[in-house]
Order: sequence, then C-alpha cells, then structure tokens
Amino acid sequence: MKAYYSKILDDIPPYIHNLKRLVDITELSEKLTPNQSEFLIEILPLNIEARYPTYKDELYKILDKVKANDIIIKTKEFTKWIKSLL
Repeated sequence: MKAYYSKILDDIPPYIHNLKRLVDITELSEKLTPNQSEFLIEILPLNIEARYPTYKDELYKILDKVKANDIIIKTKEFTKWIKSLL
C-alpha cells in the first residue's frame, strides 16, 4: 500500500501502519471491493496489536491456525491485486 501511495502521490509515504489511513489518503477506497474493505478492517487491529508485547497473548486467543491461514491467503490475494495497480 505504501508503494501505491508513492505512485499515486509521487511522495514518500508516511511512517504509519494504519491501513485505513493509507486508504483514505490515497483514495484507494474507491477501488476496493466490499470484501477488500472488510479484510483491511479485519487485519488493522492485528497489525497494531502485534506491535505491542502485552497484546500478543490476546492475539493468540483470537487467532487459531485456520484463521491465520485464511488471513495469509487473503493477504496474498490483496498483495497481488494492489501490485496490479502499480
């Protein structure tokens, strides 16, 4: 998403990890499917919470092997899609 930011705005992306904010800044929301929007909302807290050690135990409770695998598959699909926009 930061590569998309750089391409669209011809600028260095901000040092943020908030995917919703990157979508808003780049107006990528206009191109996202409803499923893609839902996916970004789903993974946003995982990205933020994983950065803080105290939340890791909570993540382990939320994510089982099946859920983690589903996120990996959707992430690969999203990555392929956004690369096609570059």
